[in-house]
Amino acid sequence: MLRTQFKMELIVYTQDSTYSHSLCERKREEDEDQPLTEIRSTIFSTDNHATLQEMMLHLKSYYWISSQRLADQIPMVIRYLVLQEFASQLQREMLQTLQEKDNIEQLLKEDIDIGSKRAALQSKLKRLMKARSYLVEF
Repeated sequence: MLRTQFKMELIVYTQDSTYSHSLCERKREEDEDQPLTEIRSTIFSTDNHATLQEMMLHLKSYYWISSQRLADQIPMVIRYLVLQEFASQLQREMLQTLQEKDNIEQLLKEDIDIGSKRAALQSKLKRLMKARSYLVEF
């Protein structure tokens, strides 16, 4: 199951906008909880390093995203397994169809209706080309 998860993660792409959106939501929640002067003193410090408050916001955002991801894991694993099973079954059936030599002739044989339609279109094309050449000479 863990190997399937890692294989599935190779095809799943999470955009950075998810993290940015989550971080903005967490900041908005923090803004509602604390007075404005207290926020400015803790978040907008003079040094360039992340303050404890900023780190807490990042951790909350990360926690929210990871909990959402875990909630989505079961449907993603089920979908992945169904697609993989379908692909392997399709491959088996196609190989089996190609290995049946008697059936290959029937598969490659052109349908009678399609052959007659193609012949009619080719004759129509010849007539149109002939009419075009008459119009060019006229």
